Order: sequence, then C-alpha cells, then structure tokens
Amino acid sequence: MNAFRSLTILLVILTTLLSACAGLIPTPEPQPPKEYLENALNWIQTHAVFGDDVDWEEVRREAFALAPNPQTTADTHPAIRLALQRLDDGFSSLELPLADRPDRYTGMWAVYPENTVIVVDHGGPAERAGVRVGDVIELINGALPKPFRDNPAFSELDFGANTQVQLTLRRAGQVQLIEVTVDQIAFPADRLDKPVGRRLSVEPNGVGYIESTGHSGYPLTWPGLAHQLIRKIDREPVCGWIIDIRRIGGGDIWSYLAALGPIMGEGDVGGFAYLDGAHELWRYLDGKVFWADNEREESLVEGGIYTPKREMPPVALLISRATSAAGELVIVAFEGREKVRTFGEPTRGIPTLNIATGLSDGAIIYISGAFSTDRNGKLYDGPILSDENVKTDWVQFGTDQDPVILAALDWLKTQPECGN
Repeated sequence: MNAFRSLTILLVILTTLLSACAGLIPTPEPQPPKEYLENALNWIQTHAVFGDDVDWEEVRREAFALAPNPQTTADTHPAIRLALQRLDDGFSSLELPLADRPDRYTGMWAVYPENTVIVVDHGGPAERAGVRVGDVIELINGALPKPFRDNPAFSELDFGANTQVQLTLRRAGQVQLIEVTVDQIAFPADRLDKPVGRRLSVEPNGVGYIESTGHSGYPLTWPGLAHQLIRKIDREPVCGWIIDIRRIGGGDIWSYLAALGPIMGEGDVGGFAYLDGAHELWRYLDGKVFWADNEREESLVEGGIYTPKREMPPVALLISRATSAAGELVIVAFEGREKVRTFGEPTRGIPTLNIATGLSDGAIIYISGAFSTDRNGKLYDGPILSDENVKTDWVQFGTDQDPVILAALDWLKTQPECGN
C-alpha cells in the first residue's frame, strides 16, 4: 500500500493482524523518557522471534546514543525505530499516538524494490489521477523510490509528506508524469474489499477462481460475502479451485479461514509456535474457526455456510512477493492438505503472529511474536517458495492472459477431477 497507505498497511498488515494478536494492550502509566526507552527495548528483546541474530548490547548503545538525554517520550521514538529495524522483521513498527498520526490516503499499493503498483483502489486518489495496476514508479517527487521509513523490511514505498505527489511512471515502455492529490483521511471508513471471482473453463469442466482480497476482520460480513461468491461459482459443480492470494499483504487470518474453510477442509490446519515453547493450534470445525480452542467471532457467516458440491477438490494457490503476513498464513493452512499446489513467486517471508504492546504515551510497538506451523507441525519462519515458479505480470493480473492463472489451469487439467 505505500507510505500514505502504509497507515493502512500498517493498520491492515499490522493493526489488522491484531486479529492474530492478543487484543489491544492497555496504555501503561506515564513514564520518564529514559525509563520509557529502556522498557521498550526490554520488551522487544524479550518477545521478538526474529531477535536471535541481533547484537542487543550494540543495539542499546546505538539507541541511547540516538536519544542521549530525551526530554519527552517522542524524543525516544527514533531510537525505538532503530531497534525495530535491526530485527529485519516486516511486522516491526512503532505506531505513533493517535494525535501524532498523519491522515493521508493515496489509494494504491506499490511494492518495493520492484516499485510496481499492484493495487489501485476504486475511486481513490491514485485512480482519479490515472495510476494503473502494473505501472512501474521510476521517480517520486523527482527522487528514486525508497521503502517506507527507509526500512527495507517494509515492502511498501514511501511517498513522502506532500499533499501533491509527482510520480514518474513507466507504462508499456513509455514514461508518464502523473500528479496524485492525497486525500486527508487515514482510510475510507466505509471501504470494504469484497472477495471477487468467476468461473473458468477447463473443458469439459469448470474451475472456480477466487481472489481473496485483504481484509482487516471488520465488518464481520466479509466471510459471508466469500461464501456467497463460492455458492454462485459452484452452481454447476466446479472440478477444482484457484485461490489467488497474491495481493494479501496482511489482514485477519481468522476471516480468511472462515471464508475459505469449506474449500480448505476441516481439522487442525495450523498453529503458532512461541519462544517459550508454547504451541497454539488453529482449527476449522463445523464451519467455525478456533484459535487455541477459543472460537473466533469471525466464524459468523451471514447467509449460511456453503459447502462445495465436490468434497476436497484440487486447489491451486497463487502467491507472490507481495503475499505476506496473514496471506502467508493462508498458505500455511493449506499446506499438508492433499491435492494442493502453489504457483507464483516466493512470498514476503513473515508468516508470523503479530503481537503488540502499548507504551505510556499512547504509541504502540508491533513485532513478530510467534512463527507459524502447518497441520503436520512444520515450522515456517521465512519466505514460502512456490511449487511452480511463475512470474506475475501485474499488467495482466487476474485476466485470462495472466501467466500464473494459466499455469494453475494447466495443472488442474492433469487432476482426475478435472480431466476428460
């Protein structure tokens, strides 16, 4: 999503992954700035699963050198961000207190370092300016693109603080100049990315194609919309499914499991492994989603749970480098299920649980606090490789000419359910 929309992706990759978090942690009592910084560093070191290779003594020296005599807690924020950067964890972030957060929305997601636009929100500032999916950003306000907050752990681009953003784009080999006027809102409150899809043909059968869009968990109607879509596609039984998660950069894993559960199948489908050795399972059973034996509120499926006409059909998962966080957890949930194959490119590499702690000034620290495990107990702590490597052509994304969809269809044709 980008630096303007990174208040989204760091509220849809991160805050939304509070769905896979223990809930918002109460803000502690006010603390002196130096104690505030010390406590923040202690919490990061204690809970970060990506912290094993970090020289914490050196990090503390650098942090206190950056904030040697802080007068306010805000003076320590750069030092806390430095410690988070050392984790090389795409989840790690310091979210400012509400009063200090800029309200900015560009309506697009461009990934770093490819600098390719992969999402353009309908009706948003980017679309109004003429930006398209597949555009490659060569310059932002006359400078080379850089990752959000200069941290390569983030895959989103930083568009700066200007309300007018000058983009130099390359489209179909031609350079174009486009100016985006940024909306002064954090994110449209009424926006809901509905799952989309259609029926594809593999003679003599049909295949269901669903793009599972990013979703924060609210409103709770999203899984029901997915079931309605599956029901519509499966009016005439399809022989298999293509689940496209190439543009899930975060969100609510429990909503995704509730939406895709009937295709995924029931039982223990994954889990979280913590630093202290604890292991909590995810389960899909009787149409309900459970985390550590606790039913999730996302289990509510308005309109009723739909069961596909064909039981345990073959499934092709489409993945990309933009697939991260909860998107990667969807892959983990399907791993170990029979008749599943992945197509695309290696994922972002943070198939983890996002945990958070509130600081005394209202800021919040987010980090990866547990690795994921699949139904067979295999642990995932980095990029997930595809079974069949196919590069995404974002200009053709989702069309009948999409090379990743075509590769998935070729495989499905080899499956008994979809054969002649």
